[in-house]
Amino acid sequence: MAQCFLKQARIVDGTGANAVEDGILVYEKPEGKRRDGKILYAGKEAGCPFQPQSGDEVMDLPGYTLLPGLFNVHTHLYSMDSGGYETPSLTLLYFRHLAESLFAGVTTVRTVGGSDNIDVCLRDAIQAGMVWGPRLITCGSPILPHGGHCFRTRGGVCCSGPDEFVRAARTEMSRGVDQIKLYYSGGAGGTAREGMFNKHILDAEGQAVCEVSHMNGKIVSAHLSNDAAVRSAVRCGVDSVEHAYRIDRETARMMAEHNVFYVPTLTITDVESFEEYSEILSKGVTERLAAAHPAHMESARYAVEAGVKKICTGTDTLPSDRFGGTFAITHEVELLTQVGLTPLEAIRAATATSAELCGVEGETGALKAGLAGDILAVRGKPDQRISDLRNLEMVIHECRTVWSKVPGFEKEKAFWPGVPGETEPMGLGVNWSVE
Repeated sequence: MAQCFLKQARIVDGTGANAVEDGILVYEKPEGKRRDGKILYAGKEAGCPFQPQSGDEVMDLPGYTLLPGLFNVHTHLYSMDSGGYETPSLTLLYFRHLAESLFAGVTTVRTVGGSDNIDVCLRDAIQAGMVWGPRLITCGSPILPHGGHCFRTRGGVCCSGPDEFVRAARTEMSRGVDQIKLYYSGGAGGTAREGMFNKHILDAEGQAVCEVSHMNGKIVSAHLSNDAAVRSAVRCGVDSVEHAYRIDRETARMMAEHNVFYVPTLTITDVESFEEYSEILSKGVTERLAAAHPAHMESARYAVEAGVKKICTGTDTLPSDRFGGTFAITHEVELLTQVGLTPLEAIRAATATSAELCGVEGETGALKAGLAGDILAVRGKPDQRISDLRNLEMVIHECRTVWSKVPGFEKEKAFWPGVPGETEPMGLGVNWSVE
């Protein structure tokens, strides 16, 4: 394989380590449909054991910082008004939204509630090379109580009692999901009669799902809005607390003591930063989100102060949505610095820690030799000034350039990286044997 040398750049590897100045990153350039290109070296140029050979590509990137591809670990690939779509149309909508995330620098996506097993099928299609897109971690259909949060939303599995909850979890696992998602409490997106801060799942029901999921090696994540719900979920064994719109310091300390993952999704309540909210959300939902934002930010500060370490990045919006003049994921990282994380810690949340939540830390989430080539080039020093993360100028996924504005190496955005001569008639050579 030919190699690519990204030289004269700063390297922030995603692990929380300080930036490497005068760095170089070397990766393999995969040929044809191969997806096995890897990072060969990332570190100081003086210690690099590789030298460019004939056919290799060399980019000089002074003034740039290289980062791992970002994670959005809390998103739904449907839009807010997609309930009336038929499954074929909804599948195309999911794929379009998933592919667009690459443009924002998001190379790994975790879906936390969908329908019709679409996310699992898309994951398998990407892995089989039928289509190209971000790495996809799936939670399948959310599991919730009858009359619980979003019980009218397409795809939810409504249950009552531990036995039904166990059956639902086993059914989702039989469909091939990577993780399990619970709607544990009320939220803004439910019906007008739903209390945003109610608790909906019994301890016995939560314990049953966690037990059967952990028996099968599956992480359990839960939509959680308040102290009572978070404390119950953590006691029952839930691995990841999502949202936590309103919690106190004692609940935050409990989260830290149990070393749970925490995905605050601060972006979703920052209504003022998203001009299109009024066009796609009802007035009631918008008002509930906006009213929750101050407490949401305060709750995240409590978590940081309490020592919650496994903070991850998710937006609860489409990966392609824009907030405050930037992509939703960038806005989320910026908000994390407003609640107490340093820029370097916020970048770690969006990369290495989120990779751990997704179970792919041995595959991606850092710029290290042997890991996948998910690489961003940002002009400036985002580890020192987080707003520089907005200066995204190149996205590389699996060692293929998605798009680039780097002078001399420009490439237009595309849904497929385009390898000459690889197109075959009637899909011949494409692996369609997706289970």
